[in-house]
Amino acid sequence: MEASSLIITLLKAYWWFIPLFMLSNFFSSSVGKGLIGEWRVRLLLRQSLDKKLYYRLHDVTLPTKTGSIHIDHLLLSPFGIFVIETKHMSGWIFGHPDQRQWTQKLNKKNFRFQNPLYQSYEHAKKVGSLLGLSGDTVHSVVCFIGNPRLKTPMPDNVTSRDTLLDYIRSYSARLLTDEEVSDIYKTIHKSRLEPTWENHFNHVAPVKLQHEVSDNWLCPECGSRLVLRPQQSKKEKHQLWGCSSFPECRLTQRKY
Repeated sequence: MEASSLIITLLKAYWWFIPLFMLSNFFSSSVGKGLIGEWRVRLLLRQSLDKKLYYRLHDVTLPTKTGSIHIDHLLLSPFGIFVIETKHMSGWIFGHPDQRQWTQKLNKKNFRFQNPLYQSYEHAKKVGSLLGLSGDTVHSVVCFIGNPRLKTPMPDNVTSRDTLLDYIRSYSARLLTDEEVSDIYKTIHKSRLEPTWENHFNHVAPVKLQHEVSDNWLCPECGSRLVLRPQQSKKEKHQLWGCSSFPECRLTQRKY
């Protein structure tokens, strides 16, 4: 009784430590760090860009013919549409625009991940198709967050938090009227899926979801092979596939 009373007393006195501990673990995880990085990019865009010229949209999931795509940040402006994909990574990054996979060197270990330019270009192309815009009007941007060091020459649209604004502001020629930008904003708001956690993490990426999965089916985030996760219940009508690089990469996708 004395031990149980002591435990109850301690819990009453230090109950706040439990949620604090859980929050600390979450924000130190890869998912938590990624969310913090995206929030910092949001704040940067909000504080540094003229609100009269740039419409900002975040966590945008758009339906496509092959499923849906998730875009971290969308900037709508008279100077074009900026499709911004954020990548939270650290260490040294090696890659070439034409390579399918890039390399992250972290703690003397090498990790392969999908060339983020591929995903960025694909998303920009689909946004342009949805809005009926030419390729010159939609700009794909990759923004690395988490203080990585890019060890090989990269194109100008591969940026960091320190260079993102400079790249956006390098476009000064007007390509769209204010009315067109307003109409595009309304179209995206009408087309986007609800910004729920499920749509954020479990959107259907444009990969081979409708075919048998082979060793060539790669994770769209890091380029590793996807593997079938055990079903939690026989009532589930979908298969859950996860990245084989877990826990370094926590991407999951559902196949119905």
